[in-house]
Amino acid sequence: EHPYAQPVHGDEESVEKIKLSDIRNFHQKHITVNNAILAIVGDLSRAKAETVAENISKSLPRGEKLSPVTSVQSSKPAIEHIEFPSQQAHVRIGQIGIERGNPDYFSLYVGNHILGGGGFTSRLVEEVRSKRGLSYSVYSYFIPLQQAGPFLLGLQTRADQAQQAIEVCNQVLNDYIENGPTEEELALSKKSIVSGFPLRIDSNRDVLGYLSLIGYYDLPLSYLQDFTTKIEQVSLQDIKRAFRKHVSTKSFVTIVVGSEQAS
Repeated sequence: EHPYAQPVHGDEESVEKIKLSDIRNFHQKHITVNNAILAIVGDLSRAKAETVAENISKSLPRGEKLSPVTSVQSSKPAIEHIEFPSQQAHVRIGQIGIERGNPDYFSLYVGNHILGGGGFTSRLVEEVRSKRGLSYSVYSYFIPLQQAGPFLLGLQTRADQAQQAIEVCNQVLNDYIENGPTEEELALSKKSIVSGFPLRIDSNRDVLGYLSLIGYYDLPLSYLQDFTTKIEQVSLQDIKRAFRKHVSTKSFVTIVVGSEQAS
């Protein structure tokens, strides 16, 4: 019943039910000054930017500020198989993660880069792909939202290997939660994140995206300036503590889409 459970693009049934009055009512309620976050990036003065912002604001109704999204309740651990006629099985494993602004964000960010967010250098790729050949791609990531978003792990594998791949992922997670990364893994991960950061803000569009995020989630205005410093400050103990606090394979919901061999 939570808003995060609703597919962003809807489904056939929900789209067919939409009436013109629904769209007008939504626009009047949501597209208002009190709910707007305006970010501007470009070659213009602050005075010009304020004029643009004022003109946009004048064209919108004042409206009422919407209530924050309600907190997310964790699902019960489960394994679900969805039959699909294919030789490959798609596997998604997850649980509730963290919200934007959580003090453990940077510890989990760096820790997950080592675990499954760093591409071919990550633990999951090493164990699932390189050592066992169970999958070409395997990854993990957090999606922090206004309320706690998901922590997700995904892979694709042969249908008859799905259970083995799931077991290996759980083993890797349990070991990582218990022992954390090595000093070498931490140093390499920090170097990769810090070195790659300039490429994430090398265009107006990228900077605009970050400004919008900072405004929407009420993050510190120094977020971009502080980012690499926060990454550098993460320690092994920070990662171990954060993962032990926020991640547990006992909480995982696992979904397998593929042929019956995958169950």
